[in-house]
Amino acid sequence: AHLLNALAHKADGDILMAASDDILFRTRGWDTKVRSVAARFPDGLYIASPMNGDGHRRVNHWFTGQAWLKLFGWMAPAHFEHFCEDQWIQEVAGAAGRLIYMDDVLIEHMHKKYGKSENDEGYKSKRMKAPDGSSMSDRDVAKFKQLAPVLEDDKATLRKMIARVD
Repeated sequence: AHLLNALAHKADGDILMAASDDILFRTRGWDTKVRSVAARFPDGLYIASPMNGDGHRRVNHWFTGQAWLKLFGWMAPAHFEHFCEDQWIQEVAGAAGRLIYMDDVLIEHMHKKYGKSENDEGYKSKRMKAPDGSSMSDRDVAKFKQLAPVLEDDKATLRKMIARVD
């Protein structure tokens, strides 16, 4: 999240995207469809989540407006080592009615867990155990639970901002 947030702060476009390096844009005109979603939210406070090819509606990669970055100071919360950022985004935007699943846009996640790539060093590094036996995933899930009050604050912050703008 730290690198993503640093890059987002340097971006000057109205629409920002959080994505990994193992995706393929499968839908022609995906950018027009994203702009169409963004136009529905002139305040720039939304999360647009394309389908990722696993058959489920969930946030893995997302688009948002500069206003999201300005409101929270981040595009993805930096509380975690690697996991749970997308779940945080999904819950915050969903609680405010600002989560849009783009069923007509496929940006395929070519992740090894879907059998779409090899288990390379990048993937392996995210699954290594620490000396105490914990995994990065275990630690992030525990942190997510520990930060439940902060998550609720973020949901409230977004709802309040939307109410002020409306």
